[in-house]
Amino acid sequence: MSYEVSDDSAEDPTVPGASSRPEAGTGELDLLALQTVLEAAGAEPEAARQRAGRLAVDAAVVRRLRAEGLAGRHYQDFTEKLLEYGWPILLGWTGSGEIFKRARAAGRPVPTEKITRDWTEDDRGEVVADTLTDGLRMFREQALAKGLWRPEGGATLPTYFVGATVRCFSRVYLRWFRDQENRRTQLRWPSAEPEEFLANIPDQRGVDPAEAAAARDQLMRIIPDLGPEASTCMVLRSMGYSQSEAAAWLGLSPKALEHRVSRGRVKIRTKITSEADTGERGTR
Repeated sequence: MSYEVSDDSAEDPTVPGASSRPEAGTGELDLLALQTVLEAAGAEPEAARQRAGRLAVDAAVVRRLRAEGLAGRHYQDFTEKLLEYGWPILLGWTGSGEIFKRARAAGRPVPTEKITRDWTEDDRGEVVADTLTDGLRMFREQALAKGLWRPEGGATLPTYFVGATVRCFSRVYLRWFRDQENRRTQLRWPSAEPEEFLANIPDQRGVDPAEAAAARDQLMRIIPDLGPEASTCMVLRSMGYSQSEAAAWLGLSPKALEHRVSRGRVKIRTKITSEADTGERGTR
């Protein structure tokens, strides 16, 4: 089974299926309501027959994935397609500021005083990667496992997935924002004596050898899935090469390589999260 993600970037989920949406149970994350916050208006609506066909395919995909326990090669292929679809959308929205408007419309606003206007593409890539990872987990739990996605709601699976990422964005962003604030604070020389300040810096060499070995083994399992360019770049960066030097080595522009590395970062985090979830279920 190969899942093809169509371009839903012109959809306006504020219209289709609005009157037929089922209600989510009390206490559930109302992902069904995400149809009201996704994709800008202004494009021509999709023909009803074509939309119905796409939703029927999505429904068949969901039945197949559930029958396979939301695991295995088909599920991996499906999630990779969703991540590839969501990446350029969220990267674009973080660049234009649109993501902050959509997060507010979804009931997950970022306080105005904490909205960053001048963050770098690296910063945005970091936030987007974490947002996609969290959004994929929400999408799995709510849309697939709990069945909150239904074709009669009118939103396709890719649109629904992007909606889940919108709902996750503010939490991820605020965590990143706090980290940035902490780093800036640490860069300011404290009022304490230098010896006291230095004594409070943790010894980064004190890493548990068992934990280091486990982390290395985990990365060795994941790296082959990243593709040759992203994995080579990560190796070169670990050796001290700059992003520009790694890009020149691979014959790519720094921006093109950053996109590949960022997508690889999403895959790593998604796979680690998936393995952790599997381990937790196995110990219950």
